[in-house]
Amino acid sequence: MFVAINRFKIKPDSVEKFENFFSQTSAGLENQIGFIKNRLLKSHLVQPHHSEPCVEYLCYSEWTDKVSLELWNSRLNSGHVFEGLPKQALAGEPEFQQYELLLDEGPGTRVDCRSSTLDQIVENCFSEEMPTQKNIRLNSKIQGLPAINIGPLEGRTLEILLRSIGAQRGVEIGTLGGYSASWILRALSDEAGTEGFLHTLELDPQKVKIAQKNLDSLGLTAGFEIHSGMAIQTLSTQLKDLKDLDFVFIDADKPTYPEYINWALPRIREGGLLLWDNAFIQGGMYFYGRNPTSEMAPASGKPFGFSLNRFQAMSKSWDILSQCPDFCSIVLPTGEGLGVAIKKPKVWQK
Repeated sequence: MFVAINRFKIKPDSVEKFENFFSQTSAGLENQIGFIKNRLLKSHLVQPHHSEPCVEYLCYSEWTDKVSLELWNSRLNSGHVFEGLPKQALAGEPEFQQYELLLDEGPGTRVDCRSSTLDQIVENCFSEEMPTQKNIRLNSKIQGLPAINIGPLEGRTLEILLRSIGAQRGVEIGTLGGYSASWILRALSDEAGTEGFLHTLELDPQKVKIAQKNLDSLGLTAGFEIHSGMAIQTLSTQLKDLKDLDFVFIDADKPTYPEYINWALPRIREGGLLLWDNAFIQGGMYFYGRNPTSEMAPASGKPFGFSLNRFQAMSKSWDILSQCPDFCSIVLPTGEGLGVAIKKPKVWQK
């Protein structure tokens, strides 16, 4: 593996222009042969000795081999210049370095081979969608839905986890256009005729209509009902008497996650699953156990933008599930983090 590191010093009035340009340039990297992943690190405003104030950025990209890296560098004047970025935005010449990565160690000194490229390869190999599911995913943007649904990789993971416990009854909090529900319903459907049932909750009536049409198109045997309105109210009224659920999947407004979790814990059967998406909240959980300031928490919509209230709610959710004696919990390191907790059978607790 090869690593390219660029350091840029950007004038304060050009910061937004640089970040927008870097985002556009990075998007093009995804189609480059040998590209693995790209990261942009930002420092606070600095005042170099005898020079004007600037904001420093460190661009860190990984490649499978040196040839691929050099091919990309040749397009960018040996990696020193980002074409299209005004020269007046720079406060000093960019610095460029290359490294051969001999060993990348993860937790427990294991070799860490994770990357967005490898995730995509796994997704393409193992997460085949039904044509109707693919239509739901691809049509979401046309239907005006935000790009916040899970991907096929997370969908297949949900399906496998639910099939592994023989799930038949559950609740999904956060329907959107029905894409995640389509994977859940696949898990609940059985060729032998056994029919599971899913309660799924969505705030926006317009999204309810879209999801209803999308899920009807699947033609699966499992039944479902989409509940419209504020989820916490629906849970405490229409669904308050549910019990012995096989699973609850949470993918909704992050500040309310602790309330959703506390609703779900006593209603899940022994051996049942509690699942929650976005457990990393756009990288915010790097600050777990600390108190990030507003400067450390960029506004939502920006890279690693997670907001303080989302961070605090997810931290509380982690605390609840890591300390709950009735559940065995973990966060799977998908791109956005997929939380998984299984309710311990009594025999485990002895």
